[in-house]
Amino acid sequence: MRAIVLEEVELTSAGEKLEVLGQSALHLIKVVRIKIAEKVLVLNGRGLKILTEVSNLDKKKLELTVVECQKIERESTLDLFLAPPKKEAFEDILRNSCELGIAKIHLVESAYSQFKNPNSERCQRILIGAMEQSNNCYKPLFDSGLTTFANSLTLLEAYQQVFYFSPNGENSLQLEDKAGKYALFIGPEAGLTENEETSLKDLKNSVTIRLPSPILRAPTAVSAATGFLMGHGLKIF
Repeated sequence: MRAIVLEEVELTSAGEKLEVLGQSALHLIKVVRIKIAEKVLVLNGRGLKILTEVSNLDKKKLELTVVECQKIERESTLDLFLAPPKKEAFEDILRNSCELGIAKIHLVESAYSQFKNPNSERCQRILIGAMEQSNNCYKPLFDSGLTTFANSLTLLEAYQQVFYFSPNGENSLQLEDKAGKYALFIGPEAGLTENEETSLKDLKNSVTIRLPSPILRAPTAVSAATGFLMGHGLKIF
């Protein structure tokens, strides 16, 4: 379904009106050529899915009438700790993370991190575009600043389980609870140093998993690892 993101929108009722202005309105009016009575899904990035119908439009704005509004609650969350690869791969990961339901993205400065100064505004535009493409009602929380590897280990201690995929891991996985707060750590495409990997594995809540696959690019690794966890019962939608 055609979707737009209006982050300021709160829980609303059937029959209420929403006004769309700016680039979102111009895109729907001039590019999509939307018509009266067409359905539009409005998302606020915090769990709201609002089904609306176009009730009025002119050259620069349109009015939507709310048909139905629902708040989607998550049973569990999966946060991504990422040592960023190069720019193109990093931006693919942003899109994939949103489409897959990642709750929060932490950027970690490891020895082999490749992209250390992402543009925050561009990153937010990418995430919003991915929301509209996928109809995901949650936008991943994201801070473009990098945290140190040592600080990331401290943050990871707060999670129920931390998943790290490595050729030296196990083939099986046992979730402690299918509803909880989990983290996925994806290293740079050059890998972690031996000391970094040892520090990660030494966390009491760390689970090291081996995928039966060749070496994966970072965007593929994020998608494959998240799919693996969802296939083993992790409910993040």
